[in-house]
Amino acid sequence: PVPPLEMREQWALAAVFGYVDTWSATWALQRAEGRGPIEAFRRELASVWGPAGTVRSVHWDLTLRIGRL
Repeated sequence: PVPPLEMREQWALAAVFGYVDTWSATWALQRAEGRGPIEAFRRELASVWGPAGTVRSVHWDLTLRIGRL
């Protein structure tokens, strides 16, 4: 069994946006539907984040996929 793993960072809103902009799914959505959905996401997140300079803890679980060749 693998112990639970996660990554934790302290990010301001701009760092979150920068990270999301690196996702291939974000690029695919932009190609398919333009910037509208991405801008809507940014507005909605900004409305609950607080001041743009606010630093918050962000974390995400990591999953390992291990096998033998």
